[in-house]
Amino acid sequence: MIWQNRMFSNILWFALLAIPVSIIGTQVRQLAFRKLPETIFHQTLTKLVLLSSLTLVLGEMAAIVFPI
Repeated sequence: MIWQNRMFSNILWFALLAIPVSIIGTQVRQLAFRKLPETIFHQTLTKLVLLSSLTLVLGEMAAIVFPI
């Protein structure tokens, strides 16, 4: 029954598309970060984690304030 659902097929296509894009992005990121000094690497990593956390928190707050 779930195989006939159109939404499932859309999710499957997005997942299949995400796999090669993720692999390519990982390779590019590794090449870029290898050339950085260690201190800049750690600062960049810390800022990316902070940005990701803020995005998640703000998204949750927006969902509470503006429920669908």
